[in-house]
Amino acid sequence: SYPDYCTRHVLTMSYEPAEPVSSPAVAALSQARRNRLGAAILEQFLMELFSWQRMQTDPNFGNYRVRIDQQGDNDQVLLLDFGAMRMLPASFATPFCEMLLAGYRRDREVFLDKAIELGFMKSHFPEDVLENFTDIGIDIAEPLRKVDDSVPVEARTEQGEYIWRASNLPKRIAKRAVAASISRYFALPPKDFLYVMRKLMGVYALIAQLDARFDGEQVLLKFVDR
Repeated sequence: SYPDYCTRHVLTMSYEPAEPVSSPAVAALSQARRNRLGAAILEQFLMELFSWQRMQTDPNFGNYRVRIDQQGDNDQVLLLDFGAMRMLPASFATPFCEMLLAGYRRDREVFLDKAIELGFMKSHFPEDVLENFTDIGIDIAEPLRKVDDSVPVEARTEQGEYIWRASNLPKRIAKRAVAASISRYFALPPKDFLYVMRKLMGVYALIAQLDARFDGEQVLLKFVDR
């Protein structure tokens, strides 16, 4: 941005030439290059959440561009629209990160404790509702774990890479939520939760658009104290 030309109501930024994520030029990149771009999109989201605790909350495809390296394979992802930034208070970001990591680790007790702490599950809800909600949280973290037999066959390569497009994860999660009648009990969550989940689902969709195939755990572990 250009601070000299910015005010509280005007954000002045540079023009960045690049290709849309859905462009034929991006689709024509090799699988390895698209894998790196997908991993960069995931890493940027996790950095916003774990490190910066501030997030660009509008993940529509128009806000992501790809700068193709014409001389090699050092392609770059560009993120636009910083007018959609949101600060994430520690009172939300810390338990949310702990909840996400609990889903990744399949730690059902911690996951549910954090969901209750954040206020969108209640301890007096029926046991089957709490169990189903925890199942959904573990599903959401599926791309962040090392690929194993719990991942649908069509969503994993023989080399153990996660095939984001073939996973059909958002539809699977939505189907499970409807079947479990989660909406009857789901408490009104903090606005920060809605923004972050919107961003996470957008990131998953962007990576699927690239048809990237990679182990998300290797990206997540950069931000996790093992």
